[in-house]
Amino acid sequence: TDTSFITAWSNDFGFEGIFQRQVETLGNAGDTLIAYSTSGSSKNICMAAETAKSKGINVIAFAGNHKNMAIDPLADIVFKSPAIQTPLIQEIHTIAGHEICSNVERIVFNFQ
Repeated sequence: TDTSFITAWSNDFGFEGIFQRQVETLGNAGDTLIAYSTSGSSKNICMAAETAKSKGINVIAFAGNHKNMAIDPLADIVFKSPAIQTPLIQEIHTIAGHEICSNVERIVFNFQ
């Protein structure tokens, strides 16, 4: 995260497009956006995912286990927490994120 950008952008334009703008300017085709939305329908996350898809960026989303989530058609992969309570969803996302990072390090850096 870039707190200076977040503060400046949200002050001038609001929060909805905050991540979309970063994806628009920094993302390139073939990159991967990892997006977290407990509800699966956070406007700022969905706008970023939509922009990512339009640029040929892969989208991996972490969300709760809600029906009709806006992120579903925007992501290549959606990891749905088996919980519907916000604190539990966020804890599961944290554990899953750590496991993914651990596996990436193992593969990229040949850690055992």
